[in-house]
Amino acid sequence: MRIRSIVPMKVSQITWPSTENFPWSVKMTETPSGWGTDTLSSFVENCRHNIFASFGNLKNEFRQLERIDKAYHESIGNLIHTPDWCTAWFLLGTHSSFLGGARLSLSGQTTEAFRVLRGCIENALYGLHIFRSPDDFETWLRRHDDAQSLQKVKNIFRTTLLFQELEAINLNLHRVAKELYDRTIDFGAHPNEQAFSSNMKILEGTETVKMEFKRPLKNNLPG
Repeated sequence: MRIRSIVPMKVSQITWPSTENFPWSVKMTETPSGWGTDTLSSFVENCRHNIFASFGNLKNEFRQLERIDKAYHESIGNLIHTPDWCTAWFLLGTHSSFLGGARLSLSGQTTEAFRVLRGCIENALYGLHIFRSPDDFETWLRRHDDAQSLQKVKNIFRTTLLFQELEAINLNLHRVAKELYDRTIDFGAHPNEQAFSSNMKILEGTETVKMEFKRPLKNNLPG
């Protein structure tokens, strides 16, 4: 279903995904048949172990992420009955990206986390612009109507312009957001040098060079 135009409405309820909604979900103590016997599920299982290890070994870092998540939940909870559901949409997108980035970083996929966290900042910038220019929300909705609509959205929602808008509102917030955004570009959102070198081991031999991506490892749970 696509929303093609804006109609007056209020946010009545906000719910979060739960495994109870999935008929194939299993208890956390159970392992599906065949799990871990292939390269993909084995990799995901290693990521899960790394998340447990991060929870046990990186308590201060985890608590910081927890505080950020709590702030998101409080902000989103205050949106119940707001008529400004358009902006609320982007706040939910920002939170969702944060959760994805947190899960990736806790699992050890730090480079990949930066790609998701770029979307976290962009969602916030989009939401800020639409809050200040609500008519542009319908323009954004009609992005794929035709080539002209697509170009119009690209012109309005250029990242450079969105940061300029933020700068005009709050210089300090702009400085922090731009620094974080540039960091996501450098360390993963684009295939830049630091994105590779920060997540790769290079082992030079006499005749060969072996390159290994630093991937989640199993058996690193705290004792």
